[in-house]
Amino acid sequence: GLARTASATAAILYAGAGGGPDTNKALDDLRPPNATPNAQSHFYYGDYYLAQALNLGDIPSSSTGSLRQALLARQDPKTHLWNGDAGEAYATAMALITLYMPHSTLPAFRPLMVPAM
Repeated sequence: GLARTASATAAILYAGAGGGPDTNKALDDLRPPNATPNAQSHFYYGDYYLAQALNLGDIPSSSTGSLRQALLARQDPKTHLWNGDAGEAYATAMALITLYMPHSTLPAFRPLMVPAM
């Protein structure tokens, strides 16, 4: 499914092992219209890794538009929070992290800057 493909592709790209035929096929599968954010129980998990794979795979930012629209459509217009199977706190946190993803790499994945001694 989308969640497994997206998370595995992101892991391969983070490891620097992208560029092979399998990775390229996975990235093609993650591009719209092939991959659309799903309404299944792993919605936020899958979209989180989909955003990472799209960001790392040098896919045009226009491809992230459907992901952004799907996330914003799930936001409660009154509370401005998200809800999902794992609860409001998890869904809101994952949605906000995913929406932030195209703007920058998450701090946990930035190269470690070690001062020279």
